[in-house]
Amino acid sequence: MEENKLFGVNGVTFTMIAVQGGTYTMGAADNDPEAYDWEKPAQKETVSDFMIGETPVTQELWQAVMCANPSHFAGDMQRPVECVSWDDCQTFIRKLNQLTGQNFRLPSEAEWEYACRAGTATSMNYGDVDADFSRF
Repeated sequence: MEENKLFGVNGVTFTMIAVQGGTYTMGAADNDPEAYDWEKPAQKETVSDFMIGETPVTQELWQAVMCANPSHFAGDMQRPVECVSWDDCQTFIRKLNQLTGQNFRLPSEAEWEYACRAGTATSMNYGDVDADFSRF
């Protein structure tokens, strides 16, 4: 498996985290009252090793690649970029790959959920109910 890697583009650095693949239960349990129907039924999913950004794409990184900041909540350039479409993200990735010589991509739905669950089996990475979040 690869190790975490630091990358730079136009003076802005970002870290990609190595995630060891595995098998987990994707989706929501049938008895989860807050789950949408499209999140059911839960199913076993296996993902291979992959890399994912340590943080969401920041406004600073978006600006460095796209030469513009579309964010409504601008000001702190370390905030995540927002007000972007899937197509905007595809353009960003294409330009990022050209500038870095790498082959970045968006994570798949299964990779995203696997990373967000952080090895847990609960409905959220901090527990099964919102009250569990208070322990943090």
